[in-house]
Amino acid sequence: MQAEHRLGLRVLRRVHAHRDRLGVLGSWIVPRTLNPGRLWFLRPGCTPAQVAATLHARGIAHALLGGPGTTPPAARDAAFELLIEDDGAEVVRPFVSDWPIGLPCRIYSTTGLPGFCVGSWTPPTQNSLDGTGFPDEMAVFPPHLSAALLRRAAPGQADFMLPHPEDRFLSFAYRLAYLLGDASGLSSAADGASPTAAPVASPLRGLASAAGLGLPAVLTLEALDEVLARSGWRPPRDVLERLAVHHPWIARRFFAMPGGREAPGFTVFFLRQRAVDAGRAPHIAALLERRGFEILAQVPLDGALRAAAARMVRGGNWGRNGFPESGGDPALLFLTLDLIPRPVGAAEAREQPTLDNGRIHRVKRELRDAVTDGLDPARHYNGVHSSDNSGDAWHIVESLLPDRLASLRAQVAARRTAFATSDEVVADLTGSGERAKVELVRRDGHLAVRKTWRPHALAAMQREVDFLARFASERTELLPPLETGDGWMITPFQDNAFAWRGRAGARLMPLGATRQLGDFIRHLLRHGCDPAELAPERHALIDRTGALRLVGFDGIRQGAEPLPPERATCFAEGRYGRLWYPHTGLSLRSLLHDPPWLQAAKRAVNHPAHRLAAALQGMLGAPRARVTQAIRHHGPRLLRLASAWRRPRAAAPDTGQPAR
Repeated sequence: MQAEHRLGLRVLRRVHAHRDRLGVLGSWIVPRTLNPGRLWFLRPGCTPAQVAATLHARGIAHALLGGPGTTPPAARDAAFELLIEDDGAEVVRPFVSDWPIGLPCRIYSTTGLPGFCVGSWTPPTQNSLDGTGFPDEMAVFPPHLSAALLRRAAPGQADFMLPHPEDRFLSFAYRLAYLLGDASGLSSAADGASPTAAPVASPLRGLASAAGLGLPAVLTLEALDEVLARSGWRPPRDVLERLAVHHPWIARRFFAMPGGREAPGFTVFFLRQRAVDAGRAPHIAALLERRGFEILAQVPLDGALRAAAARMVRGGNWGRNGFPESGGDPALLFLTLDLIPRPVGAAEAREQPTLDNGRIHRVKRELRDAVTDGLDPARHYNGVHSSDNSGDAWHIVESLLPDRLASLRAQVAARRTAFATSDEVVADLTGSGERAKVELVRRDGHLAVRKTWRPHALAAMQREVDFLARFASERTELLPPLETGDGWMITPFQDNAFAWRGRAGARLMPLGATRQLGDFIRHLLRHGCDPAELAPERHALIDRTGALRLVGFDGIRQGAEPLPPERATCFAEGRYGRLWYPHTGLSLRSLLHDPPWLQAAKRAVNHPAHRLAAALQGMLGAPRARVTQAIRHHGPRLLRLASAWRRPRAAAPDTGQPAR
């Protein structure tokens, strides 16, 4: 077995010399397959002494957290653990590889730069310190603790700088309690078992004695947390919340709420200093409200308030992380309320398991893109941070703005009460929910649709009410309001009997409904109206008779002059090709101007071609499962078409009826 291992290692080392020629195989597939714990390995010919000498020569602050001649590594898959300042990441890279070709080690940077943090490619398990416990990446310690540890490090018997005895104990205990948890060998007090025989207890007590610190006789994870908290080494709450996903003792100790979780919807957004200096605050505020977050208050962060926010939020880590540059400390705080929080999708839950509102993650990405819009990619930075859930947001308010807590809770409760639906709700029909919620309700014994707008989106309600008052009497496609109230509107219920998507993808609307839609669009354009957000699948209802109804006009733009189709927003920036063509099977010009016989002929040709193009695109750029699905769906149809083309058709009998 050892001979086979040595042979495999020699082969890997030979191939590693040419990894740059292997493309994604060398840079991603091999490391992911052979190094799932995401360790660093010293390259052949490199030694720890060489790494230490280079760090000393370059003046890079560093400290050996665990290794030969000092504290045993907490990460048991590594020969040594090293903490360096961020500038040292590029200094050590020439000495290490992510291929398993040498001595394994773990190297952490102060702010947890990519590759120098706790994280993994693999799904979470119980052993987070070994690199397999987090779906995302995080610094090994809060940056201010790492910086303090590096400042107090001193030369020792090892080649590297060594932490102060107190920091040596605290950093070791931190990794055992918060990153390893039960996998450290220590037990939780809730388990009821005595953990004094844990192998890690002896070195832990030895380090505590050398630091002049006492440990309780019964050494549990909770007891270790108390010791760390007294020394200022307990992580911030948002870090604990991320760790609680993997360690039950943390969840029980810090997040067992007698009244249950906070209702989702309350969110705190932070705008960082560089974004504020660039004048992005008004744009970010407008974008937040456009995406459904009502801004209850904006709070500038100065002096002691800024320092407190920087220490307790985002794990105390306001470095550049995976961006080329840093966005600076938090400078402006937005207290927001989303009255229509969305469910968290499976992919989002895997990426950010503490989310309670699916809108947060998507909007935060959009805000970050907006902050750096127009900048050279080499100067991009992370300019926006947010709480992940309402519990986190309320904790931030309680800690930073305690004098506002009671009034803010009362304001949020009043908003939710006013927004609640008084009618019996049969079903939730809400789409994006950025401006309003839509519900199927039972009213006076009959089904109806109730649309309720957010308090900051009442101008959108007025647009829709005005539009319906202008056109509902002359266009059968529109459903006139039955009743309107303070922020809400009731319309008749119209069932949709048309399935917009089938097994093979988007389906064509009936030709009659398609022509009716084209006539409606022409009518609006003649009267200067731009149905800015209109799209068939989102706003059209087709009943069993094929009659068309259209809903959702709070984004309408009404003018006085006729509007050419090419200037209509609903067709701009490729929207027609993405949202209209798959269901009409016609170009915009054909939809608006062609006679029915020509439209029918074009649809017969265009739609199969569109489906084939979509299938090919999926096969060329999609995962294997989607390729298989595309072949399964489209293959038999293509074979039938080919067979029909080759096989001569029998003449159809003359029935005397017109051709259909």
